[in-house]
Amino acid sequence: MKIVPVILARADSTRLPGKVLAPIYSGRSIVQHLCEQVHILASEIDCIAPPILATSHRKQDDEVGKLGELNNIEVHRGDLQPLVRLCEIASSKQNVWLWRLNADSPLILFPLIKHVADIKNKINSSTPLVTNLVNRTFPYGISLEMFRSSWLNNLKETRFTQDESENITHIKDRLDESDIYSVEANDLGISSFQSTVRLTIDYDYDADFFNSLWNKRAFVSTEIGSIERITYAYKERQKL
Repeated sequence: MKIVPVILARADSTRLPGKVLAPIYSGRSIVQHLCEQVHILASEIDCIAPPILATSHRKQDDEVGKLGELNNIEVHRGDLQPLVRLCEIASSKQNVWLWRLNADSPLILFPLIKHVADIKNKINSSTPLVTNLVNRTFPYGISLEMFRSSWLNNLKETRFTQDESENITHIKDRLDESDIYSVEANDLGISSFQSTVRLTIDYDYDADFFNSLWNKRAFVSTEIGSIERITYAYKERQKL
């Protein structure tokens, strides 16, 4: 089964409008930075497919769609609610894992994705979700949620709660823990992080933090997607 990265992005964040399009990293947007990381991963892991940028069909998200097209990224224009959009993609992508990526979480931990790619063929064929959010041992924003497309496709006619529709993570509460393949930091041979430390961009001061981070030589010298890069960002955020 292929792993299909789906970057969920809208232009109208209530806390920081336009953040997904803003040139936060040396003139690049969060979406562009996520796509760069995904392309690197795809060059290293055969089962990772090119990313899909999933935004709404509303006029205010036209710029998000154009950004994808300009960067040669497949664009899906669909429902306003992220979970419904993900289910729309599931209906056209058979027998794949859909890897949800949020456009407010700019850092991907490559060893986490590589671990799942290595063990995915050993996961029970009836398991609908692989995640690191059951027992949180990573910083907030270093999230993994991979949904079996067939399971999402069966959900598409379901009535979702507002929390589920807007925050996809809540859909895991419909499952027994035994039906979820859970990944923790010790599975990667690393120590647990405090999950309350945020590596997401929600407010102006988060954008300022990441702008500052990208200007630190010690951060830039770390390898993209590495544990060292995540650890450095984590320790810098702890200082605030």
